[in-house]
Amino acid sequence: MPENKLDMAISWLKSRGFKEVRFTKGFYSHTSYYKDYPIFFKIEKREGYRSFVKESLQGGLLVFEISWNNNLLNHTAFSPILLFGLFNLKRKFKEKPLPWAKYLSDGFLLEKEFVKRFS
Repeated sequence: MPENKLDMAISWLKSRGFKEVRFTKGFYSHTSYYKDYPIFFKIEKREGYRSFVKESLQGGLLVFEISWNNNLLNHTAFSPILLFGLFNLKRKFKEKPLPWAKYLSDGFLLEKEFVKRFS
């Protein structure tokens, strides 16, 4: 498919509640809440990619980064964790995560559908 596949992927993400990230000085910060406690996230801009985020179960944040390169739609999907306020970790989505990380299952299902549709 031509480059409009990127536009189709963007429309698909937005139709599922994802919002495109607007980075400031190369970073995006987000706060969600779970049981009235704030959860902080920080995402670094990835050159050549467009990033989309969506809040999920238990205050988790789902991230899709997509790009169009060499006639291929590339993506990375993960849930960020800001460990001790210093270290950014990217957790892969899982079909059967531990009970306190159910948002990873939500992301797994979305990524599975994304890959099926756009691969």
